[in-house]
Amino acid sequence: MKNIRDIREEKNLYFLLPEDIRIQNFVDFTDTAIIICLYYENDCQKYLNYVDRIPPEIPVYIVSSNERVYPFVSQYILNRPDKRIELIKKKNRGRDISALLVACREIALRYEYICFAHDKKGKSYIPKVEHVQWLENLWGNTLGSSSYIANVLHVLKTDKAIGLLTPPEPIGGVLTAWYDSTWADDFELTRQLIEQLGLTCDLDKTKPSITLGTFFWAKSAAIRKLLEKDWKYEDFDEEPLKDDGTISHAIERVFGYVAQDAGYETGTVMCISYAQKLLSYSQKYFSFSYKLLKREYGIENLETFYTWEERIRAYCRSKEKIYLYGAGIVGKRWLHILESQGCKPDGFLVTDINSASGHTLEGIPIKRIDEIDDIEVAAIIITVSKRFLPEIEQELHNRGIVEYMVLS
Repeated sequence: MKNIRDIREEKNLYFLLPEDIRIQNFVDFTDTAIIICLYYENDCQKYLNYVDRIPPEIPVYIVSSNERVYPFVSQYILNRPDKRIELIKKKNRGRDISALLVACREIALRYEYICFAHDKKGKSYIPKVEHVQWLENLWGNTLGSSSYIANVLHVLKTDKAIGLLTPPEPIGGVLTAWYDSTWADDFELTRQLIEQLGLTCDLDKTKPSITLGTFFWAKSAAIRKLLEKDWKYEDFDEEPLKDDGTISHAIERVFGYVAQDAGYETGTVMCISYAQKLLSYSQKYFSFSYKLLKREYGIENLETFYTWEERIRAYCRSKEKIYLYGAGIVGKRWLHILESQGCKPDGFLVTDINSASGHTLEGIPIKRIDEIDDIEVAAIIITVSKRFLPEIEQELHNRGIVEYMVLS
């Protein structure tokens, strides 16, 4: 069984859908419900604007534990007699997760297709511009327009393999989930939850979950094991809720694995306008990142680098000591790379000690190759410019050393 992230990449489960036209003229909405959790009264109208975009045939359940939100929603319902909207009151515990799994559990089980969205408060350590981008990602890629909603449902209804569709991971300087780990302190909690639910799935700490933010479109059958568990408000942490490391954070990350256990795949869905912004952002920051990698580490090709990185780790693990042959710019770059991977070289090797600028480099001793008695049990990694490579390789061959790696 493969990890849900690997499956998404291998099968290219990314769905870019238009907001202004329907890809299918008729979509049956009778088996669909949308559940929205709202708590922050100051932002209430902003999110109710998204409810305006929902086709009137789809029932909408707005859940809140904040008494100050009730008048907003009640008035909104009165002003929208053409829509099927119901206000559901819940306890102030478990936030959006309990809105879905406790307050609306029976509703979610009653429909074949469900959508879930909720408001989010900014955090002090996240720049406002990134928080706004994150909300645009979550809400826009879930309830972007009436046509977009119909298009998402069309994908779910026609693609039998897809059970869950979520917005893409966040991007930004602080919200780095798009290109970094998303587990934080939640991996063990997620593992325990998977065990409690009796899921068969591939959970891998090196491969972050792809269901972040708890916004999704789903076949209820795909997440039935999570919905059928008899959740209670007391199962969730009391307020004030920690920023990480709670059962709510574990549930947020477990949706894709629940779907995998049910025999479904998880895809990423986004509207075309957001995909355009994502492409622009990607090009800008990939360019910046590549320039930085080339300047600091001499890395020009990430695919080649990842391949080398794995080979280097395996090579170093197979030897008792590690030596970098070459104490120049390339050697210094690879020292940093190896140290970041937990591989600390025992020294730099040079043919002539006088050619080195000193006897240590960043605290690592510089030695002549003829000073090393146990060279045959050491991992030797050549880190010199290409013009010096023939000379180094000849020196090693003269000493009967044929096993080494070349990095330049």
